[in-house]
Amino acid sequence: LDATFVRSKDGKTNVARRLGDSSIGGVPANAMTPDETAPSVTYLSLDMDAGSFVLTFDEPVRASEAVVTRIALSKSSAAILETSALTSSSTVVESGASRTVSIKLSDADLDELKRVDGLCANRTTSHVSFLDFTFLDRSAAENPAAAISGRRVDAFAK
Repeated sequence: LDATFVRSKDGKTNVARRLGDSSIGGVPANAMTPDETAPSVTYLSLDMDAGSFVLTFDEPVRASEAVVTRIALSKSSAAILETSALTSSSTVVESGASRTVSIKLSDADLDELKRVDGLCANRTTSHVSFLDFTFLDRSAAENPAAAISGRRVDAFAK
């Protein structure tokens, strides 16, 4: 292909970019609107047999930078005593950014979830809470995902 392959709207040929050129010579933007929208959780899945906890967001988050110690699972949406926070021994599977954050629950965290009578025994006894700044989006503004409190998981496997 050469510079005559693509023509601009007014019929002029475009300037071919040579391999290794550092700039394209684009048109500067007249305005730029930064991302100010916080990511939101759209789906929660807990698999107690596989030791997997998956959160899906409406936009990419910095999955590998998730702070798992700010996540807690509780028996009900209002439970105070029947709650277990994850420890740093549970780890995020993804590297980089993703709309999905998969957490491999450690044996210690799984044991604690099973120790509390009735906690995470089924979907109705599996509720998730996390604080602001547990997950951040990909923008320069580092918008934190909206905190959730006592949201029931959408899918559960025992």
